Amino acid sequence: MDCCLCDQSPHFFRPRNSICMSCFEGAKEILEFASRLDLEEEAEVEAKIAASQPDSLKNDKKSTSKTFTKPIQGKGLADAIKHIKQLEQAVGTASKQISYLGALGEAFTEGFHADLELATDDGLSIQVHKVIMATRSSVFRTMLEMDSYKEAKNSRVRIPDISHVELKHLVEFMYTGQLRLEALQDHSPGLMFSADKYDVPLLIEICEAYLIDTMNPKNALEVLEVATRLSSATALKDAAMSTIVHNSESILFSREYEDFAMKNPLLAVRVSQSVMQQLKSRLFLKPASAQ
Repeated sequence: MDCCLCDQSPHFFRPRNSICMSCFEGAKEILEFASRLDLEEEAEVEAKIAASQPDSLKNDKKSTSKTFTKPIQGKGLADAIKHIKQLEQAVGTASKQISYLGALGEAFTEGFHADLELATDDGLSIQVHKVIMATRSSVFRTMLEMDSYKEAKNSRVRIPDISHVELKHLVEFMYTGQLRLEALQDHSPGLMFSADKYDVPLLIEICEAYLIDTMNPKNALEVLEVATRLSSATALKDAAMSTIVHNSESILFSREYEDFAMKNPLLAVRVSQSVMQQLKSRLFLKPASAQ
């Protein structure tokens, strides 16, 4: 089971409320160790206080200590046990949730009672369920509300501008709410574009966070091109433009930028303007002695 503590996946798409048994046992041991330290420290403090008091007050202090310290210690242990039980319940609940979503994923993989076919431009298709597609995407919901799709038992929809592999990853996410790391590594720009087109907000957030986290001079032009085509990707666009500007000498004189400028002339002008603004800022901030 994926764990929100030890899972090797990037932080932005780790499960939030699941914990593996190894981490659970470790947390349990830490709580028990902390309780023992609290008890030892409290006993040491009481001993020092008792040693500093006159003999006439020691008996009173002992009775007072017995009255007040034991309930406090018991309460601390009770809280620790309560937290452990809460962790156990969280593990059980997360396991049930994963199993429940896994059943939906199995329905997609096996094609149980599929009633909709999604066809890509490369001639391949995927069998899905109308109710899942309509629930996960407002675009599909509007499409499937049309009478022609309502009346047909088995319908076929053409999905342009997306490869069969990317469509498969998109549909898998819509069924399970999960995305494999390999899919993000290989198809995050295309998946983000498709998620924006078909209105799958959570997938947009995951892809955007991954692209920002892995931004570098080699992929900045592609990311900027994708971000410009999306309805809402301001943070991603700014991150890509900043990367290009700060690496302008290596990017602007590359073959990739020539191809980029041919396909996106207006966007290339904006890149040039941003680079010029950056150069002006550096010139104005340059010390007078260096000039």
